[in-house]
Order: sequence, then structure tokens, then C-alpha cells
Amino acid sequence: MKAISVSEFQLHFQKYIDMLLKGENIVLFRNKKNIALIEPIREKTKRPQGLCKGEFNVPDDFNEPLPGNIIEQFYKG
Repeated sequence: MKAISVSEFQLHFQKYIDMLLKGENIVLFRNKKNIALIEPIREKTKRPQGLCKGEFNVPDDFNEPLPGNIIEQFYKG
């Protein structure tokens, strides 16, 4: 991650665009104060299905209402 001033960014705009295209992040600052983080847009990848298959079983009563004593705990301070 590279920190640069706003004026530096404006002066060498294409250079920093090229950095973003390579996957680097840029922090912009003005008067020694960070004001923005610029990140490249990364392509989203689909999460593979079945990573935890067989490691968790949904109980048969999963959709049943909660017992009264548990519901009461939500309303107690």
C-alpha cells in the first residue's frame, strides 16, 4: 500500500492508475491526514459449495418456535 498526497496523485495520475491495475492499494492524504483509500475492483469469485459437507447437521426441529424461557431472555434487560 502506498501513501501519496492528493497533489502527487493529480500530477502523476496515470502512474497511480497503473498501480491500481496491478492490484495495489493507494492511500491519499492532504495536510498529513489520510482522507481516502483507493482499492482496485477485484473480480468476485464464486464460493465453492460443499466445503463443510458432513460436518454440520441441521436438526429436525430447526424451524420450530423457540421454547418460552429462551424467548423471555430476549426481552429481559
